[in-house]
Amino acid sequence: MNPSMTRKVGVWVDRSRSFIVTLSSSHIETTVIASDMQKNVRFMGGAFKETEEDIRDRKIRNQFNIYLDKVTLKLQDVTHLFIMGPGNAKLELQKHLLKARYRGRIIAIETAGKMTERQIIAKVSGRFSLLERPLRAKPAAV
Repeated sequence: MNPSMTRKVGVWVDRSRSFIVTLSSSHIETTVIASDMQKNVRFMGGAFKETEEDIRDRKIRNQFNIYLDKVTLKLQDVTHLFIMGPGNAKLELQKHLLKARYRGRIIAIETAGKMTERQIIAKVSGRFSLLERPLRAKPAAV
């Protein structure tokens, strides 16, 4: 990729999926990455309940890290990134990116509830259009 080329991307992320919006001057590209995490896990009662819960927690954490690896891989060449989502997954993604030595600039991290694809695209487009507006000087008070 040409190093002078700017790649602006927004990602809406939660524990079940990531919706990635890539903006360019000519088009908008979207990508969805599913987490493949287990939704419900049942436990058998008994003396080993705590151990079973520990195993389940470790398995869920490993699945979540694999999911974040997939998202991070998709974002590696991004120069400007806007992260949003409803829970802590957005902060976990930020940590994961930093551990992976992400070289782009995270322009904002924002809490955003469940959104439709169109709402996510509009939010990402709006965030980047704010960055591109020239700053206007306020008139001096007389």
